[in-house]
Amino acid sequence: MNKNICIIALLSIFILGFSSENPMIEKIETARSLGYQYNIQNETEKAIECYQTILELDPSDYDARLALGRLYISIENFTQAEDIFKQIIKNDSTDLEAYTGLAKIASLQDNLLVQILYLNKIIDNFSSDISTKYKIDKLYQLALVYQYSDQLSLSNQVLDRIIDIEPTFAEAWAEKGKLAYWNDKPYLALNFYEKAIELDSVHLPYQAQKKNISAIVKLNFYTKHSYVREKEDNLEFNHYQHTYRIVKRLSNSWETNLAYHNKYTHKNSDGYKSNALYDNYVWNNRLNINQDHIIRTNLGYSRSEKLLSLVDLSLQDNFRLGKFLISNNLTIKSEYFETWYGVSRQLLIEKFSLSYEKTRFSFSYQSGKIDNNYVENGSIMRENMFLIYTAELNHEIYKNLNIGIIYRFQDFEYESGLYYTPQDKKLYGINASYFFDLSDFYSYISSSVQMYEFENIETNNSIEFGYNWDCISLAISYANFQAPYYQSDSANIILRGHF
Repeated sequence: MNKNICIIALLSIFILGFSSENPMIEKIETARSLGYQYNIQNETEKAIECYQTILELDPSDYDARLALGRLYISIENFTQAEDIFKQIIKNDSTDLEAYTGLAKIASLQDNLLVQILYLNKIIDNFSSDISTKYKIDKLYQLALVYQYSDQLSLSNQVLDRIIDIEPTFAEAWAEKGKLAYWNDKPYLALNFYEKAIELDSVHLPYQAQKKNISAIVKLNFYTKHSYVREKEDNLEFNHYQHTYRIVKRLSNSWETNLAYHNKYTHKNSDGYKSNALYDNYVWNNRLNINQDHIIRTNLGYSRSEKLLSLVDLSLQDNFRLGKFLISNNLTIKSEYFETWYGVSRQLLIEKFSLSYEKTRFSFSYQSGKIDNNYVENGSIMRENMFLIYTAELNHEIYKNLNIGIIYRFQDFEYESGLYYTPQDKKLYGINASYFFDLSDFYSYISSSVQMYEFENIETNNSIEFGYNWDCISLAISYANFQAPYYQSDSANIILRGHF
């Protein structure tokens, strides 16, 4: 501390030699030296007093005003700091340092829109002698803030501007790769990351991102092997199911996959036992118009039944309004769902969700008809109209821990002994889920309890554990459903990866 005082004294003597004819200048420069020294020693309050003294002596002192504004930011006195910077701008509307201070205040207050406003003010007032490094730094800040505020298109435009100024700026190419990945354009993302790696080959995160995206465009495989037991009254089913799927992303917009499903069923009805084997080949395509608009199609054929088993078309649209995320999915489908008896259905499915931060409301609606089914009052073949809808509200109360409430309505025109046909059934319930991950291991647990007619309770519980290796992952899961007259258990092994 004595050494610092000596330095200040020497500086004061030096200044005095040049300002002895003007005592006010002497006081200002002494206060400025003290203020600087207090600042670097983190004695912020004393530094503020020094710069306030300067402004009392000379209210037009620009350097003192700027330093005072920065010191107020450091102690989070944003109101005072903002007043000072705005006063500077009032005197000079092109002052970049004042706009920088205001942008920093907005950043510390998480006010993205105001931060964007002042960063644009800085960029709009670039002078001809501003260094390229300074320009790129401010443009890069703006590109990132646009990302944080979900204005990805504007972020891309700013990154293009950076590349026009400095084509060797690797960070801009990497950010464009990230945006392309977020926009579900993996091939384009790979091109950008390859350019970033070419410019900066030692930055390991670029390598890691390229590796993750490469897995998307490679030939992927998926297999699932399940055992399912269903039981009600004197009827019991045991299903052994196998699914094999290969998936290939053919372009930025088009993904296609081929799947083979095989189900062997053993049925025991009042001691009468029988078996059935059912297979199904499904060709699925997904066309991404862009990140927010997706078209999906499915076409299925059963060789065992010698019929077209599935045809559907799905349209998904996502919208963002401020902090609200809206998703809507409309599906038109025709499928054989009760293969043992050759029962088919045609239905329309509407799924809507509205999310705000950690809260999500979802609504699903199904309506249609079931063909070729025996009703309970005899062997008359009738079309059975049905309606099912569900409303659900979920909230994340802790990281990856969600709780929610459910309302579900189910109604079929006729009862049938072939499949579940509740009539005017209203269910009320609660659910909870938790996802946990640690390095390459993860687990997921979910549970729900629903009640109808204030006495009948249905429970649904499931748990899954998984582990991810470099190019393959393995998961095992178990689920149980219990209702007054029906119960089911299922165990699954899932293996997925890429070649």
